[in-house]
Amino acid sequence: MYQKKLEEACALLTSHFTAVENSKSPQPQPKEQTQSRVQHCVDTFVAALKEAGGTDDDALVQCTWEDIESFGAPKLLAKRIGKIFRSTATDPNGPIRSAPNLAAA
Repeated sequence: MYQKKLEEACALLTSHFTAVENSKSPQPQPKEQTQSRVQHCVDTFVAALKEAGGTDDDALVQCTWEDIESFGAPKLLAKRIGKIFRSTATDPNGPIRSAPNLAAA
């Protein structure tokens, strides 16, 4: 579950940072340069998350959006990532849904 949540968060971050990079300049930047900057942002986020103790699912569930923002995610994206981190699976192949007692956290 931990790895799936981390992958979902990284996908959101990659999508966001790619859109930001593409909107910065009126002239298209080389794709490799954009990808390198985006990957650096995502890697920095993951490193900060792990450094703060986010190394298992129990730790992710405890993350507030403010915590996630402090790891390098923009505020509105941090709120979306928080929902991912607080989700639980009904079964390994089933949909992810929010844990009822943690959704308001």
